[in-house]
Amino acid sequence: MTVFNARALASLVTIAGHALSKRLVVIPVALVKVLEEDQEDELQSAIDEAVRALLASIQDPEGLNTLMLLCLGWAKSDAPKRRISSCNLFAVFCEESDLDSSLYRIDWVRQLVCLFDDQEVPVHTAAWQAFDVFVKSVPKDELESLVVLLRRTIESTGAPGRYVPGFSLQKGVAPAVPIIIAGLTNGINEQRENAAYAIGDLVERTEESAIKPFVVPFTGLLIRVATEATTYPPGVKTATLSALASMSERIPGHAKPFFPQLQRTFCQGNQRHIFCRRTNSRSRCSGHPHEQAAKSSSVHGGVGDKARESCIELVDDAFRETHEDHYIQTTATLIASLSTNPQSLKSIVNAYLISGTPPSALASHAIVAVLSPDSDDYLEPAATLFAKLGLLRSVALKVKESAANERPTISRPAREARDILKNMAVGEESLAGIF
Repeated sequence: MTVFNARALASLVTIAGHALSKRLVVIPVALVKVLEEDQEDELQSAIDEAVRALLASIQDPEGLNTLMLLCLGWAKSDAPKRRISSCNLFAVFCEESDLDSSLYRIDWVRQLVCLFDDQEVPVHTAAWQAFDVFVKSVPKDELESLVVLLRRTIESTGAPGRYVPGFSLQKGVAPAVPIIIAGLTNGINEQRENAAYAIGDLVERTEESAIKPFVVPFTGLLIRVATEATTYPPGVKTATLSALASMSERIPGHAKPFFPQLQRTFCQGNQRHIFCRRTNSRSRCSGHPHEQAAKSSSVHGGVGDKARESCIELVDDAFRETHEDHYIQTTATLIASLSTNPQSLKSIVNAYLISGTPPSALASHAIVAVLSPDSDDYLEPAATLFAKLGLLRSVALKVKESAANERPTISRPAREARDILKNMAVGEESLAGIF
């Protein structure tokens, strides 16, 4: 294709009207091939002009559907250049077209965020640029409708602790921020919950230097939601606490300035107290000096009898209901933290953690949390909460029962507890013959 032909095509498509729809496979393919293969600056500029004129000239739903299906198909191509072309073409469409493409938003959020995990740098860079342009093209009052899908896609992209290349670009998280903020501030409860979880998922998948610029706005929003916790259901509270806990664990250096405010915010009620305990437990495991300081200021600052009683009531309520995994793990950590006062937990242990009590995921996780030492030091059997209550053998029998349960959510943590108890069983009479 020559520069003259490209410019002639740019003029022609503007007057083609509805007839253009019949050529919306042939023309884009021809233009994209030139963009992918020819590096002559003048021709590239002419082709870009033709592409913009083409996409701005689409007038009907049929043409829009043809274009969207074409680009979404290219996004899954085995050829990196074609995946890049898909992202670039969609970005130009978002900039140039006035057509209502809201029907395709779900597909593009899912596709572009997945491409953030593409190992080809030009591909995930193009995906980031396209996602940024796309989000800016969506009306602000419609952004919250995308937050549930965004969170689910982030959750399925990469894995916690493995950085996603696209998120770790400079400002890589930026395109997702307006959607998350809209979800937290304007969304219904489900959208608020998913927005909070999305923050935690991003923190776990983004390099520290890339997430740093967003710590202040994210933390501020989460604290705001937490201070209004009485107006939200448990799911929103749990998601908020989970996100803040992820931030304190993954990026403690950046979260440290907020520790005093987090202490005041979360240590005023039951759910808030869970966060302090969970943060404390993770801090002890990590061994960072700044986290140790946070632990001392937030937890050893004094848990009074009333606060402890409130926590026990919360734990008792947790055993009576079904909860998501985040809530279960957080509650289990709280139980372990309260074990410094064995008698306060005696009723909980007798009701839920000894042989013959109903099996539950929370019971299995709670036993693991209590038996797992807070450091690499070996925990003597006699030093456990269960031994101090004279119930170690009965708890071990409970673990044996739960390890054979058909539900993985119960049996998996129970098997972990069983392995810990097996190591303790050597020379421990109360555990003789169980395993």
